[in-house]
This record gives sequence, structure tokens and C-alpha cells, in this order.
Amino acid sequence: MSPIRTAAAALLCLSVTLGGLSAAAQDKGRYDGTWVVDIPVAIEQKTTNPTCPALRLVIRVKDDQISARLLRNPVGNTISNSDQPDAPVLTGHVDPDGTVNAEWQGFSATGKLAGDTANLVVKGECGPRNATGVRVAR
Repeated sequence: MSPIRTAAAALLCLSVTLGGLSAAAQDKGRYDGTWVVDIPVAIEQKTTNPTCPALRLVIRVKDDQISARLLRNPVGNTISNSDQPDAPVLTGHVDPDGTVNAEWQGFSATGKLAGDTANLVVKGECGPRNATGVRVAR
């Protein structure tokens, strides 16, 4: 192969590689921001008393990584956001297509982010619950 063809082939490979990296960089952080997630109440089948109350949690996504510090309150079986540095951390990630996977203290959340909305299934001691969310800040 001539030096000109070799140089042209190298430039083509470099431009394809950089183009792919640029697209990946643009996707990184697409879902970044502050999200408010609402998890509905779970009602015990034998009574009308909620065994797991409705929850509203604030979740942060940065560079496609999900995080929040959450505390369980044994009174009322609630979970809430916390500023305490030793509070257990919700961790997870968002794939480029918006697929969510997160875990916290035996709970898991899977689902999808699209634009500024979230549709999730949260699984824990009360079984699966369909949760929704919105991005409130970027």
C-alpha cells in the first residue's frame, strides 16, 4: 500500500473512532439531574391498612450513576432521603437507552428513563410496585 493510501486509511480509522467517541460522550450524562420518584402505597390484601406506605424519594443522576442517601424509619415503615453521611446509599446506573438498575438495602429498582420521565418497578418487602418519576432539575 502506498504511503498516501496508508495515511488516508489511518485518517479514516481515526475519524470513525473519534466520531464514535464523540457520540458516546454526548450520550454520557443524558439523564443527569435531580429526579423525584413516587412509589405508591402497598395495601395488605386482608385489610385496608397500608403495610408499606407511599414514598417520595429524591434521586440524583450524575454521569449515568444513580445515588441517594436513604434511611429507613421503623415507625410507619417509611424510607426517606437523608443528609447523614453514614446513611445507606442507593446505587445504580442508567444505560444509554435509559434503562435503569438500582439497589438499596434489599430493594431493587428497574425501569426506563425517557426525556424527563421515569417508569420503574420497585421490588422489596411489599413485592413489586410501579413507580413514576420526573426530572425536576438538570
